[in-house]
Amino acid sequence: MTITAINGSPKGEKSNSREIISMIQSMLPPETEWNIISSIRHTEKIDAAVLEKYVSSDVLLIAFPLYVDSLPASLMQFLSLYEKGYRQFAKEGKQQRVFAVANCGFYEGQQNELALKVVEHFCESAGLAWCGGAGIGTGEMILGLKSVPGEAGIKKSVTHALRSIADAISSCDGRAAGNIYTQHNFPWILYKIAGEMGWRKMVKKNGLNRKQIDARPLLS
Repeated sequence: MTITAINGSPKGEKSNSREIISMIQSMLPPETEWNIISSIRHTEKIDAAVLEKYVSSDVLLIAFPLYVDSLPASLMQFLSLYEKGYRQFAKEGKQQRVFAVANCGFYEGQQNELALKVVEHFCESAGLAWCGGAGIGTGEMILGLKSVPGEAGIKKSVTHALRSIADAISSCDGRAAGNIYTQHNFPWILYKIAGEMGWRKMVKKNGLNRKQIDARPLLS
């Protein structure tokens, strides 16, 4: 089986989306062949031969961060290119299966629902087979917990969601039973406090003050 995986984060290699791909990669057989697009910057320079290799794989896996209830603009631009390549190079009678995993800074994984719907519509338009996805809340914790075992309590629910996607991928004609929404097993109030601490740190780093966080200039 060959899988083309797109890291849809503008942050590239050092991103939560790239770590999601690595986690799913570790859950699939070692003989699985991977084409990993680790950065979507300058992908307009991809030549026809490489694009043909991508669209000829058995599975397309898209991992991306939530941007205003949707996909990053750079990822949408790349998917437009991918659709053209798929129409041109896809083998007749073979439909590529597509899975997606969205992550967000919100606490609830359900916040990714509309973004996964966007990917589903993309598949319908391009002639790809939408096979399901996962939406992960508390996404900013993914890289921070990289060294924590997958079955550890705080990480277990996210690991199980990604394993469900991996299991569906490994089945030749597999589809996920439905989109899965989850978040790390971490108290909401502590996540909120940690997030606020992060905002204050960024404010200080950029030479601003605490009061400016709550500024509402458009209400004046």
